[in-house]
Formats: sequence, C-alpha cells, structure tokens
Amino acid sequence: MPLLLSALQLLLLLTLPPTLHAQRPELGLAIGPAPVTGQARRVRSTGVHGALSAGWNTRTSGLGARLELAWEQLPGRDAVTVTPQGTQRVSRGTLGIASVRGSVLFTGGGTRLRPYALLGGGSTRLRIPGHPNPY
Repeated sequence: MPLLLSALQLLLLLTLPPTLHAQRPELGLAIGPAPVTGQARRVRSTGVHGALSAGWNTRTSGLGARLELAWEQLPGRDAVTVTPQGTQRVSRGTLGIASVRGSVLFTGGGTRLRPYALLGGGSTRLRIPGHPNPY
C-alpha cells in the first residue's frame, strides 16, 4: 500500500503544471494500537486505530491544508454482575469511532524535519451496535 501511495504521489508531481511544483501533495497512512486509559479500561480493551490523510503544502510559505479520515475500534469487556436473582453476564459491544477532520497546516522551513501546527475542525461519530450512543 505505501508503494502504491508513493507511485500516485510521483504521478501527480510529474503531471502537474510547472507552476504548481512549488507546492507539495502529501499522503499519509497510520495504523496501530489504540490503548484505553482511565476509567474506560474497566469496560474497553485496547483496540486498533487507522487514519488516511491527504494534504497540500507550499514549499515556500509553509502554509497548507489537510483532510484526514480516521477510525478506531475498541472492543468491549464482558462483565459478570451479582444480583439477588443470581449472577448475570453483561456483554458490551465494540465501540466504533469514525471521524473526518479538515485543517489548515502551518509548517516551519523547508527542511526534512519540520515542526507544524494545525487549526481546523471536524466531525466524529460513535457507535456501539445494539446500543444507543453512550456519549
């Protein structure tokens, strides 16, 4: 997949008009563990996080834009509760989180390692199959 994204980026750079070569398209892919912290660890297990991003950054001014699509899956932990009627097993569904974010990107200098800041907004959707939105 990273090879395909690099090939697509190279194709875009070769086919763009010369005036746009001062700008740089950026594609990103992230995938990894999504650890659960705090009180949520009682009801959720470590899950998986993934994100795709596409952006446009100028080489000279350090100003750009980014669009990011992200998702997480956090499995629920089952529990056993004791009631006067006996023990009861409580099953918790997997929490799915999907989000889309757009932002303006401010970067420093033209070096390979650049600090950056983002300013933007987005929307997030939470879902547990079979349950109303708990948040």
